[in-house]
Amino acid sequence: MYSVIETQKGKPCLLFNGYRYLKDRTRNNNVYWHCENRSNCSGRATQEDNSAPILTAPHSHEPDKKRNACEEFRTKLKRRIHDEPLSVRKLFRSELISTQTTNPSGVSILPQFLEIKNSLYHTKNENYPRLPKLIDDVKIEGFQKQYNNSDDNDLESVKTLFQRTAALSFMPLDEIDALWCSITDDYSHI
Repeated sequence: MYSVIETQKGKPCLLFNGYRYLKDRTRNNNVYWHCENRSNCSGRATQEDNSAPILTAPHSHEPDKKRNACEEFRTKLKRRIHDEPLSVRKLFRSELISTQTTNPSGVSILPQFLEIKNSLYHTKNENYPRLPKLIDDVKIEGFQKQYNNSDDNDLESVKTLFQRTAALSFMPLDEIDALWCSITDDYSHI
């Protein structure tokens, strides 16, 4: 059984027979892999197209099946988080259940949710656009389409309106009504 996952640096990594291989080179349709422990191990494998890899040089150390199972679980989970709109916790539970049905003894070695929570939420947030840091970065979708050819006064008015509306959150509750009425009167022309 083999699978190709992505390393933290975004490079392909082959998990095969409990060993981890990094991509060495590609020639024609062959992919050559070397053991991740390259300084101490001469283990190598080759793979033609999408067929199963073949071990070409033996390893000088024991396989680490536990680490491979954790990495494979994490990679599957991150792919699902990227592709499916469900919450991270639901996807984690779902993947944990599917792993338990296929390999009940392997569930105990998998990482806990709290251990990998940050990296999972980081993966989820990659799907969203970055938050604006300046008022100039804020794009109001309906306004952009409708007033694309308008003069700069309208754009400045919208920015000021946005700033004043955002300032409402810092106002005392008894002053909000009066300020809101003043804002709507000042910007009724937009």
